[in-house]
Amino acid sequence: MQAFRKQRGAALVVSLILLAVATLVIVYGMRGTNLQERMTANQNNKSISFVAAEAGGSEFLGWLVAEDDAGTVDWTDATWQESWKTAVGFTLPDSPVTTASIGTYGAYYISAIIWGTDDVVVNVTGNSLGGTDSVGQTTLQLTYQKPQLYIPPGPGPAFAKGLLTEGSITVNGTSSFTGSAHANEAFDGRGELVDLNDLDAEGELVPYPSDISASGTATFSGDVPDGSTIADRVTSDAEPFDVPSAADFVTDHGLNASPDADGFTAAIAACEIPDGDGLGRMYYCDGDVDLDRNASHQNVTILATGNITQNGSSDIGVNNALDVALVAGGEITLNGQTDTFGVFWAEGDVIHNGTSTLTGAVVSGGDFTKNGGLAFVQSKRFSGNLQLPDPDPIPVPPSILSWREIY
Repeated sequence: MQAFRKQRGAALVVSLILLAVATLVIVYGMRGTNLQERMTANQNNKSISFVAAEAGGSEFLGWLVAEDDAGTVDWTDATWQESWKTAVGFTLPDSPVTTASIGTYGAYYISAIIWGTDDVVVNVTGNSLGGTDSVGQTTLQLTYQKPQLYIPPGPGPAFAKGLLTEGSITVNGTSSFTGSAHANEAFDGRGELVDLNDLDAEGELVPYPSDISASGTATFSGDVPDGSTIADRVTSDAEPFDVPSAADFVTDHGLNASPDADGFTAAIAACEIPDGDGLGRMYYCDGDVDLDRNASHQNVTILATGNITQNGSSDIGVNNALDVALVAGGEITLNGQTDTFGVFWAEGDVIHNGTSTLTGAVVSGGDFTKNGGLAFVQSKRFSGNLQLPDPDPIPVPPSILSWREIY
């Protein structure tokens, strides 16, 4: 009996121990659950504040873009720089707010801003609100680029058209066109259209479909690339294309011409253009230029207020780039028997009497006439040394250059 009572006493002790252990397990489990809930809440608050900061950054970019669209950007003006605070249609507070504007609990404000010459650095602070108090915060630092003007590489768009005339294009013989041709009046020719493989703006070799168009009537008979018809490649009643004035270009640059033949823009006495490598110079002649049949010109731009007659050759330049340009305030006549490479830009007509292949770009303020068969190969490989009009600049709107979380 006594032994039985001892066993009952031991069971009581064991039960108490087990109860104590269970109590500790439950208590610590509850503490762990509470900690996990707090961690989840903190993470949720952090996410809300981050999203709010991002929203503020997008709102500031939206204001910059709207100002650019309206043409009211005055980047260095202090009054304009402060106008974001009162911009109509945008929410850009400059101090902490206690009312949610992003979802149910998010809010943001601009906490710092520094204007630079070409960019602006903005700190946007996002808050997660618990009532009117901030229970989570994130600050993003964003750098915005001001509106820019991008000038694409190469000369203006007229020189990328291949063969372009203000008047008509007439080929009196069987021709081969590799590239494009457009006449603001009429086109009349026969022969073959061959698709062009040339470099794009990134320097990659890509195919360019060849085509013929005219703002008047375009007439072409002959062969076109496989899979195409003449109707696919030849277009009448096309929109006219702007042809820049060669005479204006010659006059503008002639005003800066130096009598020193070694100057960058040199006025050449008697209009006798030096043979060989022009080292990227521009030669100016107030009159007509007659290029000798035995001459070879490279890496040069030749300007003449009158006519230019080419009897020799102009060799293709380094890396297969077009590095010779003839610019005439009158006409250009090509009589050479050697394949000719370059840019040929005339205020008047361009006439090709030779038997050579003409490679490059032709821009004529008058007509283009080929007396005999023509082999024309368009090239867009313009040397950086050519002195030709720049393309129209392309507006680039404000953008985010970089962003980072700072706290």
